[in-house]
Amino acid sequence: MPALSRHSHAILLFLAPMMPMLGGCVEGFETRPAYADERFLCGDEGVSEYQARAARCRESSDGGTGCSGVLSFKGTLEKQAVVLDTDFSSTEFALIRGNDGELFLDDVESLGDAPYFQFRFRLDTLGGLVDATASTEQRSLAFDPQASRYEDKLTDTRVKISIRLAAGGQSKDFQGRMDNGTVLITTQSAKELAGSFNGAFGAETDSLAGCFHVFASKTTIKGLSP
Repeated sequence: MPALSRHSHAILLFLAPMMPMLGGCVEGFETRPAYADERFLCGDEGVSEYQARAARCRESSDGGTGCSGVLSFKGTLEKQAVVLDTDFSSTEFALIRGNDGELFLDDVESLGDAPYFQFRFRLDTLGGLVDATASTEQRSLAFDPQASRYEDKLTDTRVKISIRLAAGGQSKDFQGRMDNGTVLITTQSAKELAGSFNGAFGAETDSLAGCFHVFASKTTIKGLSP
């Protein structure tokens, strides 16, 4: 059996439910031991590494290059046990300027590359006022795939959360299910966002719990829609 790095183990685990789409297989690899080798950084045992990686990403993003955030999660997708920690190469913050000049956080999209696939983590219609100073007031937002349809989307307590895997010209989206999960925002500014999530993604029987800390490598600002 070929020797695999810890990162490659995670890739095989995460791609296993996508193999029919990608035209590949995992024959010859033992996925369950690989799952045991992975680390979940959101718990007590991984928090030191998580914080250190977030700090490195903050320094890197301030310089305009390199890491723009870190994500870790564990759970099941399509009945396949998954655990992953990854750094992002880019993160875009979309802000909306209100009629009185105030700024609201709309969407945050983070992208990362790993061998065999590309990874996207996205939060839509986060809402909440933002400026250059980070707020640490906690906000609890319910999973809602239709969050962008509401008129009060910038001030309500709903959010659309999604994770996408892409490889070989194919992609797979996993969306947080309606009223079946929560995103807890712990830090928010015009260029920084941190929090955690827990809930169902895709099928009702599949769920993920994770944490994220991202920094804007690009920011766009638009006005309120008429």
